[in-house]
Amino acid sequence: MKYRKLFKVSDNMCGLYQALKPSGVLDLLQSAAGEHADMLGIGYNSLKEKGYAFVLARVKYDLFRKIGRYEELAIVTEPLAPGRVDFDRDFEIYDNTSGEKIGIGTSKWIIIDIATRRICRSSVLQYPCDVREVGNYDSFDKLAFDDSGLDNCFTYQVRHNDVDFLGHMNNTKYADAIRFDKPSKHFEINFLHEIKLGEELLIKHDGNNYIGYNGDTVSFRVYTEYFEGNE
Repeated sequence: MKYRKLFKVSDNMCGLYQALKPSGVLDLLQSAAGEHADMLGIGYNSLKEKGYAFVLARVKYDLFRKIGRYEELAIVTEPLAPGRVDFDRDFEIYDNTSGEKIGIGTSKWIIIDIATRRICRSSVLQYPCDVREVGNYDSFDKLAFDDSGLDNCFTYQVRHNDVDFLGHMNNTKYADAIRFDKPSKHFEINFLHEIKLGEELLIKHDGNNYIGYNGDTVSFRVYTEYFEGNE
């Protein structure tokens, strides 16, 4: 079952190059996914009543061109068949004026027990709709690289406005914590361990690969590619 949501790109979703930032894309995808889940009766409030919550584990997207300020977009999303403990959700991004498809994305979610923070099997939830078996990407593997070649580093401390209703740093805020050289056309992030208010990330990178550490624990990994010239 597909769901379509319209958006207009605001100034604060764009960065130095007046192009939609990764955090802006993630915010749009998250908003469409959350609204669709609510409509299906499996959103935050419905799951919270049962002691559960969806948590984003991975997300990646590809933009086919830069997206600028004030553009009108349509995000189309639908769930895929669940795995043993994971729920994938696909996205298509359209220029709502021309109808052109200008991006695709996929996200991977898990359900946790709110009290214990433990991952639950997917059988605790049943989709009330038909789901697709084949997604936008042939594979959605974990990012795997070490930090031996990541020579640049900086720190980021989690602030009050970074934290969401589950008490940890919201996924869109990770993208704002990262320093990007240019507008990103491919962005992929794995969330490995949650980080909370006041805690600090040490972020190592080479401009394309990023690893964020909370002490000795890897909190996230990112891989990104950039638009060049007039792409």
